[in-house]
Amino acid sequence: MEEILADIKENQEAFGEIAQEESQDLETAEQGGRIFFDSLDETIPNEVKNVAFSMRNGELSEPIMVHDYVTGSVSYYIIQMVKNEEKGNDYEKYVEQLTEVVEQQLLGDEQFVLSRIKIELSEADVQIKEEQLLDLLTIYSEQDETSASSNHGG
Repeated sequence: MEEILADIKENQEAFGEIAQEESQDLETAEQGGRIFFDSLDETIPNEVKNVAFSMRNGELSEPIMVHDYVTGSVSYYIIQMVKNEEKGNDYEKYVEQLTEVVEQQLLGDEQFVLSRIKIELSEADVQIKEEQLLDLLTIYSEQDETSASSNHGG
């Protein structure tokens, strides 16, 4: 690792060539080590993102050691910051991205999904007339579990 870092420091323009030859990550090696990511990217380890977000354009990081506690493996990253965009205070260009993140979080929240289905069914005034299907939507009834259990606890 020290030799690789020394080679890069000696000739930063050769970063891509060195990455192609030395990188263990075949996908990024093919691209000369180029990785495009932002704070929402979950494919890049947090240790790497934390260093990258503190770097200025043109800077070179020291080796970053990342432990994968699932596999027990250790990986090393060296970052050459090519373009670190300042996000600034203009949130409007990120509204779509942020909306998608929030939607995905809410869709993953079982309680939220259940409550939205209850509201939609209530507002739609869904009526089931087929006797065999009467219990089909009881999970979505307006009674929550605590009130239902207190009514039966008597």
